[in-house]
Amino acid sequence: MEAPFPPPLDAEKASPGQVVRNYRQPPGIGTTIDRSTLLVGSRGAGKTLYLRHQRHVFPGMAMYGDLFQVLAPVSDDLGVGGHTFEIATKLEPLVEAKTAGLLASWIAEKALDRGCDIAWDDLQDVLPPALRRARTGEDLTRQLELLYGDLFDAPIEEFLHRDALRALDRLVGNLQDQVGAPVLLLLDRAELVPAPCLRTIFHLLDQTVPYRTMVATRPGLLGHAFPAAHQRPIPGDHFALRHLGSEPYSQDWQEFVRSTLHAWMPRIADGLVPDHQAWLVTLSRDSLRLAIEITSQSGSGAGHPNLAAIQQHVHLVQQTLTQAAEAELGDVHPNLRDLLRRLRGKDAVERPTLLRITGGQQQTVFHRSDLDRLLDIGLRLGLFVTPHGRMWHPYRQPTEIEIPPIYLWHRSDPLWSITV
Repeated sequence: MEAPFPPPLDAEKASPGQVVRNYRQPPGIGTTIDRSTLLVGSRGAGKTLYLRHQRHVFPGMAMYGDLFQVLAPVSDDLGVGGHTFEIATKLEPLVEAKTAGLLASWIAEKALDRGCDIAWDDLQDVLPPALRRARTGEDLTRQLELLYGDLFDAPIEEFLHRDALRALDRLVGNLQDQVGAPVLLLLDRAELVPAPCLRTIFHLLDQTVPYRTMVATRPGLLGHAFPAAHQRPIPGDHFALRHLGSEPYSQDWQEFVRSTLHAWMPRIADGLVPDHQAWLVTLSRDSLRLAIEITSQSGSGAGHPNLAAIQQHVHLVQQTLTQAAEAELGDVHPNLRDLLRRLRGKDAVERPTLLRITGGQQQTVFHRSDLDRLLDIGLRLGLFVTPHGRMWHPYRQPTEIEIPPIYLWHRSDPLWSITV
């Protein structure tokens, strides 16, 4: 049966039934979560859909949460978001402790939703003394609402609590013992939280804790969240690192995209001319969301999608993405469209476009901090992506990036497709 039209472009808005029914397994990242994992993928690669599917199939208690929403009080306190590089050093341990408190409150609410009353004393131990509450005869749901209100309103200066992380580990570990099954925390959109929050979030990834965590994020430069190298959790040692869509021009990935398009909108997907679909899949690269968006919009009229309709919607999406990138990068690179024109050149684009980053050459154009910000924000936006087959590392500046085809496409270009 055709999924309700149009399909949700944000996987958070998909119903549980749609997630279970239309999910297709991406290649290269495995179907089970055996250890704590950092899941990395560009904008629209399918991270949220993967996490939400795990919420339904994990053999234990799995909890899904949007970190942007869970940790919104921290952003309100600091007046900053995920693209902020510098926060006063004296505030960093306070941010870590408030992040732990908010995560503990969220975990307690999720556990209650699943019919499990979390140990109240364990929850209080995560909080600074000034915010601790005695258990009353009130409904637990109401008590948790009041607790969250206290966490939201309390100024950041009240969160001086050196044992918050250890207390958070005890809270989740004891919950796992209580339910008698593995507990899995599925934490989405880590790229949107203030940098000091990542220290608490990455602590949850440490393989020494008894429970499991999967954190999903877009790529970026995370080293500024851990100024001291010895504080940085090591991928492959402290946690697993999985890349979603790391080989977007492979036959396996392109078949996955086609299968997903068919699952969500079989009539439209099956009506695409094969050459048009191959071009669309290549143009979308590793963005499953982009492929769904263009395909669904192109087929919104009567009959099968034609090339003119597809190209028109590609152009509209391109303009929307470019305008969003301009707004984010305005103070770092004031003329993004000119940069894209120069990268494109006068010839038709028929293959991936790579940009090599060499320190000496870049220093003539950007200050080092500006270059870092350009790369960090560009990677998070999907304006820059890791080249096909390359692995992203959270603490290293990339030496080569790719400009996704959608940003460089022009109507005069041939309908090229590529399979590696």
